Amino acid sequence: MYLRIYILNLCQSLTNSKNPAKGTKGILVNDGSPLSRDFLLVYTLKTTNKANTGASFSINGIKVAGLTTRTPNNIIEISGCVRAFKGDIITTHVASAGGYADVYAYTPNTI
Repeated sequence: MYLRIYILNLCQSLTNSKNPAKGTKGILVNDGSPLSRDFLLVYTLKTTNKANTGASFSINGIKVAGLTTRTPNNIIEISGCVRAFKGDIITTHVASAGGYADVYAYTPNTI
């Protein structure tokens, strides 16, 4: 029971974190720019209603998360978070057929 409550609270925190309109102070990360300090990165990857769509993002050239759909009318969205350090370079990639990749940075005092 306690684990379920913890997971629900964590999911709600991630939902609030990825949406700056809800009053959080996330910074949209520029693709290819080194980070100016340590951050918690919250990412959202999404496919579209077309086939072969998706997105991924990497830290220092190492893929952290990726999402692809091979069939049309199959929209999927995933979100997650990862710690990144000063100087890390964040790169996003969107499939040529479409997709979305957003990465927001949060400092510990804004979470």
